Amino acid sequence: MQNEILFFFSALGIFNTLCISIYLFLRYKVFKPYLFLAIFLLFVTARVGISCFYFFQGKIAPIFIQIGLLSNLLMGVSLYIFISSKHIKPKDFIHFFSVVIVLVIFSIAIPFSSFFLLWDHTIRFIIHGILTIYIVGSWFQLYKKHRAKQKIYTKLIILTAFTLLCLSFSISLFTSYIIGPIGATIIIYVTILKFFLSARKSNKYRNRKIEDKTAEKLILEIKQCVVDHQLYKKQNLKVKELADELGIQPHALSQILNDNLQLSFTSFINQLRIREVKKMLTSETRLTIEAIGEEAGFGSKTTFFKVFRAEVGMTPKEFIKNNS
Repeated sequence: MQNEILFFFSALGIFNTLCISIYLFLRYKVFKPYLFLAIFLLFVTARVGISCFYFFQGKIAPIFIQIGLLSNLLMGVSLYIFISSKHIKPKDFIHFFSVVIVLVIFSIAIPFSSFFLLWDHTIRFIIHGILTIYIVGSWFQLYKKHRAKQKIYTKLIILTAFTLLCLSFSISLFTSYIIGPIGATIIIYVTILKFFLSARKSNKYRNRKIEDKTAEKLILEIKQCVVDHQLYKKQNLKVKELADELGIQPHALSQILNDNLQLSFTSFINQLRIREVKKMLTSETRLTIEAIGEEAGFGSKTTFFKVFRAEVGMTPKEFIKNNS
């Protein structure tokens, strides 16, 4: 009966991890760091699931043992990218898929089933060594973000949970193998609880006006995020997309803009686009006026001219003439 309870508890954690991974995949369809969190959780599911199955069944096909060991590296690289990147860049995909390609080639050339002793005495230690490097590197990246005064709370919880997960698997080598899956389940539920509490905390903005000091800080963060990463250049940018980047609820973002800047989200973004257009109109000679509007993020010529005239009080041609 005890084994059945342990199996149920472990399997439930694995199932929930898989559900969270799928949820993140569906929610973050564009290339954002949370997409790599989804990938990370997917490999956590594979690693913990194989360990759980091995403990309760006693026998397992060599290919699954190989997948379980290699999942350690894929967990490490995907978590490192999630921790270190605020916006996913091509180099992050190159990094991830380079590791995937190397592992595929390595698995074909030196399969676990034919080189059991080599895997058991050497390769698994190399894998755990590289995983340790990724964990240490992730902590270093998190420390850099803390020094830069960036928000790291969510990433801190996830990285701490994964570090404890790796420790639980290490301890299981000297005690009982089930400690790994059980530890993973506990850590996963603690992480879920953290996200639940964060979501409740973000709802504090729903029913009351945000304090001035808090609003000023949030406005600076919003402007810095949008300007530094030129998010306003993305046509049809949605309030939810920016809110996700900032880690706040969409209604909180809209309320901050409405209450403290007296601007709707669309007006706020259009002002930044017009500012970019004005810079380009006085410095860019290769592009047409319409192309400049499109480059700045406007989806249509009509909207561009209408917003420009409303904000500047003249047409783009008149602006060029007055500033030439």
